[in-house]
Amino acid sequence: MLSALLALAAILLTGCGRPPVAEQEPAGVLFVYVALPGWQIQQPDNLDAVIEDLDLLRQPFRELHPAVRIQFIPFAEDQLIQQVRRRNWEGLGPDLLLVTDRMARDLRRLDLSRPATAPAELVSQLDPLALRQLRAPDGQLAGLPVFLQTEQACFNRSLLPESPANLKALLQTSAAGLPVGLSLVPQDLAWLLGGFGADGAIAAAARGEVPSRQGRAALVQMLQWLADANLQERVLLFTAKEPMLKRFASGELAWIPCRSDNLTLLRRSLGDDLGVAALPRGPGGEASPINTLRVWAFGRNSSARQQRTAERWASFSISPVVQRRLTLQTTGNLPVNLQLPVPVESSATLRTLEATRQQAGLGPQAEALFRIDNERLAHLRRVINDVTYETVAPEAGADQLLEALIAGAREAQR
Repeated sequence: MLSALLALAAILLTGCGRPPVAEQEPAGVLFVYVALPGWQIQQPDNLDAVIEDLDLLRQPFRELHPAVRIQFIPFAEDQLIQQVRRRNWEGLGPDLLLVTDRMARDLRRLDLSRPATAPAELVSQLDPLALRQLRAPDGQLAGLPVFLQTEQACFNRSLLPESPANLKALLQTSAAGLPVGLSLVPQDLAWLLGGFGADGAIAAAARGEVPSRQGRAALVQMLQWLADANLQERVLLFTAKEPMLKRFASGELAWIPCRSDNLTLLRRSLGDDLGVAALPRGPGGEASPINTLRVWAFGRNSSARQQRTAERWASFSISPVVQRRLTLQTTGNLPVNLQLPVPVESSATLRTLEATRQQAGLGPQAEALFRIDNERLAHLRRVINDVTYETVAPEAGADQLLEALIAGAREAQR
């Protein structure tokens, strides 16, 4: 039944029952670069989990088009632009790239990719917010969204029956002797902003504006909470995400914030002990988790035949039938095709991810933290570390964070 539905989807994507002769039998090798955080590239288990999810797309596509081979080539995200620029110059660039929405925009801005194309009817089914994130000033798309990933809490059911509903309860969990992990990477702390009402201050700074006095005070309160949390014996603070995930997967931590793309690997280690829940609210409101997109960007050096095959593959991956397969058979990917309601009845995890998706956004505070350059990001990390370990006061730290974001925004506007 599934094979028949997939075949029907492929026929519909061509626009008629029999495709043109030139496109009737796609063939050859499709080279797909997969951009991942550097630490994932270095960990075979993490890499296997990513390829395992992508195989859920590759296998049915090859059943329909057996003459096509799809080769996934992983690259560290911080090296991707350099690698694509070099390989484009050599005429060896990829046919497709699986990247974040930010990277898709950067590739297009640098003319390292070509505009994304798909049947208009299919594009009209996609999440308008996701498309807006990818729409260039000239109206063209920098990439095609393929799935959405969310941010939530992960907890070990064998240690903790349920996830704390608020930050006070989270610290009480730690005080009771259960170890809690937090990442000090700026992007990994964005979920705390909403809980203190500091998201407005970050959004204003991202626009190059000076935040309100209340917004600055909320940011100071959040930084003070981090410094106080660091005084708890059983709160473990990590300067990188990888060691935190490893400690949680090995059963050494009871609770961490996590992203849905981590769930496949964590499920392998913890099985049914892995719990997923909404992130805890704070004294100023709900948590502010961040949704992220995974996107197909189209390479510049493909032959005409490879371009057609790449477009067919990308369109296949966002069709309703294939999006449903991807949602049901992977652990942490939500569909971008709105023709497909998320089947929340089938899984408690999917219910949590969909609730997080609705709560979260691809808003200005997310943009502020995911678009800054590496030098400024390193500065923000130093400020956060200094405040957390009490070598800089929260008030001074808040001013430094806001000043860095304002300067970055104003520089980008010039």
